[in-house]
Amino acid sequence: MCNFFSNKNKLLKVCLCILFSVSFCVSILIEVIVPKRSKLTSEANEDQLSVEVIATKVSPLSKKETFLPRFRIPTCEERDNFIQEQKNKNTMRKTKSDISTLLSFTQQVKENRKIEDIPHEELDLLLSKFILALKRKDGKEYEPHTVRCLIGSIDRYLKEQNYPQPILHGNNREFPLTNKTLSAKIKYLKKQGKGNHPNKGEALTDEDIENLYKTEILSLHNPSSLLNLLFFNNGIHFALRTKEQYDLQWGDITLKIDNKGNQYLEYNERRTRTAEHPQNVKVVKPRMYGTPETPERDPITAYIKFKNNRPPSMLAPDSPFYLAPNTKYNPGYSLWYRAMKIGIHKMRLMMTSMKIKASLPESRRIKNNLIRKTIMQNLTFHHLSLTEAEQSSGHMDIDCISNYSLVSDQIQQTLLYTIQKDSENQPEIATSSGSAAAPPLFCNVQENINSRIMLDSIVGRKFTSDSNNMALNIYNESVTSEPPSKRAKIVCDSDSD
Repeated sequence: MCNFFSNKNKLLKVCLCILFSVSFCVSILIEVIVPKRSKLTSEANEDQLSVEVIATKVSPLSKKETFLPRFRIPTCEERDNFIQEQKNKNTMRKTKSDISTLLSFTQQVKENRKIEDIPHEELDLLLSKFILALKRKDGKEYEPHTVRCLIGSIDRYLKEQNYPQPILHGNNREFPLTNKTLSAKIKYLKKQGKGNHPNKGEALTDEDIENLYKTEILSLHNPSSLLNLLFFNNGIHFALRTKEQYDLQWGDITLKIDNKGNQYLEYNERRTRTAEHPQNVKVVKPRMYGTPETPERDPITAYIKFKNNRPPSMLAPDSPFYLAPNTKYNPGYSLWYRAMKIGIHKMRLMMTSMKIKASLPESRRIKNNLIRKTIMQNLTFHHLSLTEAEQSSGHMDIDCISNYSLVSDQIQQTLLYTIQKDSENQPEIATSSGSAAAPPLFCNVQENINSRIMLDSIVGRKFTSDSNNMALNIYNESVTSEPPSKRAKIVCDSDSD
């Protein structure tokens, strides 16, 4: 029995030894075979990566461009919001106000349908009654131009609502009653004395501008006066309106030097101010040259001083140009202006505050748009031709300049004195044929056109391109050698519209 157990123990020991040796051999095999396989796998991965790198170099599109599309498709709501944001806010406000006036009338006549849902025959009858009954809230009549613009707002609204028939533009057969009533209403209002613009502002005279400088309303000595000077210079030289000055950015005006070494400021307009058509861009970039002989009025000196007194954070190209003056100003303070844009209401009252501080007469209607009117009258009557004035001011049509071509009191007095003097001292110089020698009709074509603008302004006519052609025809007839054989009949224009 003891021998059996001893033999069994020996057998177990032998089995354990065999198992240990087998496990040892297996471990050695694993250490030898697995690294080779990992090495082969790594080499295969490297080959695959190299192939992918070569493919990306050869392929015109990268992985980033493959997964990121070029275009982001906008939604209909985003498209409508984008179109709405690009519209003129003042036009939208005016249209909304005029449509509200029309809706109050439709409610009074028990018309509950939307305007765009009414057929054009019924809408024509409704609008004709609306024009006839149109009055202000206080019961007074509107100005003729206001009535015309109100119907234009309704036409604009219907066009936005895809109404098929226009009211004012195109074929007027769709709204005959509306157009006839509108024409009759305008004639009626003119007979009542409307349309004379009694509150229209007057252009600044040379005495007014000199007074602003003498009283240091325009000066370099304090933040408010320097801001007034920049506002005045930009309006005079760049013909900017108040809203355009408010939207002005620091990078829109740059200081440059021409070939002769003269410094000037150049205005880079970001959008046209006379029309919203994308092709309406200014041909000539306006320039403002310095006047070193008068440093107190030098626009370059004012610009540099304004730049040195601006906060450093407001020198970026997209920073607002006009900044709010520092209320805690003192001569020793480092910065004159705060890092914030001036308010639109304060900018609209800048010329009014200048008028009060300079003690100009209260009867003078001084407004911000008078700066633009002043430069336009100076351009057309003193320095530039109509075409040059059109390019300088940014107008897209010469006819638009006639709105600013108003004759001042001084020009009317000079013109009347010249006419009286010529009529009193006109000599009768007989020629060899017995006829009087007539002086040349006009010195040149441009003086003819400018004189025609003055005469049209005095007699109440509006200068148009037809007047320009008429002036050229008169000039061409005046330089002909042979006079007409028969005197032409004079046909007077009718005063009626």
